[in-house]
Amino acid sequence: MIEQIFEDVKEKFKDKPKRFTHTLGVIKTAVSLSLRYGIDSDKAYLAALFHDYTKYETVDEQTKVLS
Repeated sequence: MIEQIFEDVKEKFKDKPKRFTHTLGVIKTAVSLSLRYGIDSDKAYLAALFHDYTKYETVDEQTKVLS
């Protein structure tokens, strides 16, 4: 499941490679911090993976993703 989500996010940012590279860095940092502080690393990974998912969307589109 996580692999498919990763591929979906990668596809979404295929035209924005710098944003995807940024997301990979956020994932690395989030997982590292989760391990340091005893937080579920899968949850940290997913939160980091999605943190910019709707960055370029309108508020209406962002709201639809949350529904």
